[in-house]
Amino acid sequence: HPVGGGGEGDLESVSVRQREEVQQKFNLSWSSMRKNFLKLRHATFLSSPQDDVVEPPTSGMFEFCEKGDGSLAHLRPMGAQEYYRNDAFGLRTLDETGRLDLHSVQSVKHMEWHTREDLFVKYVLPSLHRGDFQAGSASIALPRIFAQKNN
Repeated sequence: HPVGGGGEGDLESVSVRQREEVQQKFNLSWSSMRKNFLKLRHATFLSSPQDDVVEPPTSGMFEFCEKGDGSLAHLRPMGAQEYYRNDAFGLRTLDETGRLDLHSVQSVKHMEWHTREDLFVKYVLPSLHRGDFQAGSASIALPRIFAQKNN
């Protein structure tokens, strides 16, 4: 049943609407989304309480507000979310098989994950080295991002 009584503004009713819009737009089903998500060898999600784009910042860690008021006092952790418990798109499977990393780091603005070398090296690069990311020669070009910035 929907959290908060199923009113128009609560999270699960919004999630249902958004899910249906995405499914219609891209002609996807939950089973096809789950199948694709489970193809990931590993997934890394990064978040910061000081994120200046994502609202609430904890949604980057799959934690959402129980009520549509956006209050951080009403956060529901990932493991208590319906989509996690039902393994709707494979997140629980990734988690239970050790293929999910969640990092919440203090004092990081949204765009800093790829512009601050210290964050990139500590949190992003390990995923690339594990082979989680395949983009041809992108791994060769990555150090140039910071070299160009410093010139």
